[in-house]
Amino acid sequence: MTKSGYLGVLSLSAIIGLQGAFFTIAVPAQLRDGGASLIEIGLIWIIWLPSALKWLWAPWFERIAVPAATRTKTIAILALLLALCFLPVAALTEQAATWPLITLAAVCALLALMLQLLYAGWAMRTLDETNRARANGFAAGGMVLGGIVGGGLVPWVASWFGWWPVILFTSVAMAIAGLSGKLLNDGPRESAVQQVTFLQGARILGNLPVCISLILIATASGADVLLPARLIDAGMSPERSGLLLGSLAMGLMVPVSLTSGWLIGRFGLKTCFLVCAALKGLVLFCLAQVPMMAKLAVTILSISDFVLAGAFTVLTWQLYMQRALPEAPVSSYAVLTSVDAFIRFGAAIVAGILAEYAGYATLFAFTAFLTLAAGISVFSSTRLLPDKTSNEAGA
Repeated sequence: MTKSGYLGVLSLSAIIGLQGAFFTIAVPAQLRDGGASLIEIGLIWIIWLPSALKWLWAPWFERIAVPAATRTKTIAILALLLALCFLPVAALTEQAATWPLITLAAVCALLALMLQLLYAGWAMRTLDETNRARANGFAAGGMVLGGIVGGGLVPWVASWFGWWPVILFTSVAMAIAGLSGKLLNDGPRESAVQQVTFLQGARILGNLPVCISLILIATASGADVLLPARLIDAGMSPERSGLLLGSLAMGLMVPVSLTSGWLIGRFGLKTCFLVCAALKGLVLFCLAQVPMMAKLAVTILSISDFVLAGAFTVLTWQLYMQRALPEAPVSSYAVLTSVDAFIRFGAAIVAGILAEYAGYATLFAFTAFLTLAAGISVFSSTRLLPDKTSNEAGA
């Protein structure tokens, strides 16, 4: 894979990460500051709902992800549409309009997940296991870089210059970044594209160990959406919360994400997943123990959780891609990530209700247990299933 290919992965992923971080970091902080309840903030995780339905059109992306000309044109069009849909954010954020913002988050997420499917199809059909792990590292790093802009810099700069000029500039940059799709050069193992149906991809759900791991991974993510609100309730301003989580924390996630791809190849997926889950579970357990107004402790732990989430992203992508069916890689990957997204959406709503009525301590303690269980599940299941990499086989 060439350097220009890595640049293409970074640019494409940055578009996806920018809108995602804006709606999950900046918007919850703004809404909480405007008086929104934790239940309403939990609903912002609706960005996962369109992803839960992407299996419906995944077979179509199975066909267009490989031909370079078709893929490049589709990426440019989707990026332009995403940029146009992002424009209304300016007015809605100024008004702290909860339900319109939730709706807009769903639309932007729909376009972003189409871009993700194109990337996944290209990576699974044209890259070998080693290059795919590295590409996933760069993809996670690109999403983080986009997240730094969307979750931290955009609200911070908007506090100085207003939302309209900042959102307009951001939208133009997103459209331009979409042109980098032509840098995704095909790898040496391009596979033939056959007619694939949803039912072929759905056979992946018969793999019980993978499904158990998926349920635990997705459910354990529910508390993450409430971290910005936790900082606000500890006495921090929305702008400072967005800057810390959207810039500092995500800035640290970039080297972690890039390194994760190398660590997977060096130590194996199962070991990396277990260690990361143990560390993230420990951080969440500590969050459950700190006093409500312990601003410094909450800040350090929230940043730590975000950094570990970057590694978790690379590990999860690699797991789903590695377990995808070879005869229907995009469709089976879409089925796994669709179920994952549906569970994440429900988990976020439940997390908001649990935090509202039982408190943050109960929520974070329960999530810590789920995170550790997810790591143990992946470690066990990948020992029972044949791995696709020589490194894993010897791990």
